[in-house]
Amino acid sequence: IGNGGPAMSDDRVASRKSKHDKLVRLKDMAITALERRGYEVRGKTTSQIREVLRHHPTKPRTAA
Repeated sequence: IGNGGPAMSDDRVASRKSKHDKLVRLKDMAITALERRGYEVRGKTTSQIREVLRHHPTKPRTAA
């Protein structure tokens, strides 16, 4: 605390950024997979996605 040095080493910062980037890519892949299965989850919060998963995927409307 207050020693004037950097708060974290560069290695820790790079490691955290790398892990964060991996999680962002993983989340995007999961959302894409759910959309392929028919779930509308893009733009929803985690709790909203959980609620959507409790129900069947939305069915695409067919043109009459």
